[in-house]
Amino acid sequence: MRMIMKVLKSGEISYAIQNLYRLVYALFCIVIGSGFIVAVTEGSLTVAAIIPVILFLLGLIGLTYQESWVFDPHAEIVKSRFGVAVFIKKETIPSDKIRSIEITHFVRGGTTGDTSVIPKGRNKAMVVFSIVLNDNTKRDVEIIPEKTSAGRTEKAAQAIAAAMNLPFYADREYDNIQKVTVSEL
Repeated sequence: MRMIMKVLKSGEISYAIQNLYRLVYALFCIVIGSGFIVAVTEGSLTVAAIIPVILFLLGLIGLTYQESWVFDPHAEIVKSRFGVAVFIKKETIPSDKIRSIEITHFVRGGTTGDTSVIPKGRNKAMVVFSIVLNDNTKRDVEIIPEKTSAGRTEKAAQAIAAAMNLPFYADREYDNIQKVTVSEL
């Protein structure tokens, strides 16, 4: 699920999952739920009806999933919310406990710093947007394929670091030159 950055009227910066995903899950729940209700009212409920119930529950989990980060430069805090339905974990991090905002890159299937792994197939090039705390622990804000990010995650992290007056670190610049193979043509 792609996260987007919004600057709120209060001056806070929100970095959260797009509402479009919730709309898709809501439509999915309506279609599956209405089909299940029709099956129950017609009396054609069988053991195979467990599959639509499971699909409905999965859609409901997707609908109620929350992941958001709010960066408040005035109060100098970062608030996070993560979870499903009523099972939400909230955390507030004061700015003085944050060492930096960080962007790192890696390729799935390789180890850290291994440059021999080629981003191909399942081994995608990934971008990690993290908050590094003073005790060297990290809070990963977003982990996304570099191709999907297309530089937006890097730009958002840089803008958030500037607004929060925090140091920004990137292990490398965004590589906007895409390798094109013969099979992709």
